[in-house]
Amino acid sequence: MDTFTIAALISTDTSYLRGILGGIGEFSRSAPKWRIVTRPWLVVDPLAPPPEPCDGAIVYFPAVLERLDPPPAAAVSVSERFGGPGIPLVCPDSEAIGRLGAEHLLSNGFRRFAFVGYPETPFVAARRRGFMAGVREAGMEVHVHSAPSVFPPDTNEKQLTQFINEANPARYWDAMSTEARNEISKWLKELPKPIGLMCATDTFALFVLDCCHRTNISVPGEIAVVGVNNDALACDYANPPLSSVDPNPRTVGYRAAELLDALLCGAEPPAEPVLIPPTGVLVRRSSDCFASASSPIETAMRYIRKHACEPVSVSEIADRCRVPRRTLEKACRRLIGRSPWAEIRRLRLEKARDLLVGTDKTIRRIAEETGFSEGRVLTSVFHKHIGITPTEFRRQHGAKVRLLHVTGRETDVRNSPGRRPV
Repeated sequence: MDTFTIAALISTDTSYLRGILGGIGEFSRSAPKWRIVTRPWLVVDPLAPPPEPCDGAIVYFPAVLERLDPPPAAAVSVSERFGGPGIPLVCPDSEAIGRLGAEHLLSNGFRRFAFVGYPETPFVAARRRGFMAGVREAGMEVHVHSAPSVFPPDTNEKQLTQFINEANPARYWDAMSTEARNEISKWLKELPKPIGLMCATDTFALFVLDCCHRTNISVPGEIAVVGVNNDALACDYANPPLSSVDPNPRTVGYRAAELLDALLCGAEPPAEPVLIPPTGVLVRRSSDCFASASSPIETAMRYIRKHACEPVSVSEIADRCRVPRRTLEKACRRLIGRSPWAEIRRLRLEKARDLLVGTDKTIRRIAEETGFSEGRVLTSVFHKHIGITPTEFRRQHGAKVRLLHVTGRETDVRNSPGRRPV
């Protein structure tokens, strides 16, 4: 049996990149032909060539491929920032990331929204488009602020890689000048409040939180903040801890490795980038609030979020949270545009969808775990509100993900990485 020598030329300086490497490693354990020759935990420079010639490479900077002699037979990029002529790209779906941020803040009752990020980066622009589309579909507008990047707008990949080689990137990467911080602080002070704000990245969100502290803006009281990447260090280091969209890096790595394996076996490269959907919003204190909600109402809304899949009724929730049911009904409709029972049903169906896609559990078992009395009740409600039965949904989205346009085959991913958190 032939062996493929594989290089993963990706650094480990963020949890996002480490997640991609974890997905690559997971695929390699099911690929007996693979022999990965790089050791990312020992290599901090993603521009350095591998220790020996390789058949295939997964790269963050496609320009590194020019340094490989002989060149690999196939390569896949996982960079959101850079593509490359003739190099297939697997990366997060940034527009879907933006939509998830909008969906989260809308479900928290916000009616004012803002987005902040760098103007010239394509994936930031895609996140902004997705966020704005989600908000505008709900009939509202978005305040947008674009902060200047330390890199000129026309900086290409070769210039950036040269910069990284010659300088300390920790001083400059995603850095922000005092002038830019002052501009953001002024913009934040002028925003109408309360408001839900999405930042292009977790790093950018840390800048925003710092500006809020400096200008005495309470988070999440006046501004609820959501970042992107779910970087554990950044999110836990933040004050308050930062809510963040998880872009599903492990699945990015897994799919990139899967695509590389297919290319090495003779498959045609995909005509378009392979976009990986995000897994969800990891809610932490920075956005764990409900706009314009009194304490009893917010307590009730939190209770609904936590216990929706248990056998609870709206009356029981109102009694437990010491708020009249009629008051809860009115407040819920005002905050999120639907009744408490509709919110409970939405949360139950959301978890049912996750279990259908991410597990092999029976319909009966899923019904039990999502608050439906039995399988036929779940099937009836699911069909009414989703449009198809749970079995049909699983057939379309869960049991098989069709990658014919990428690999020429179907791949079983029921136990693959990247399941959406519930």
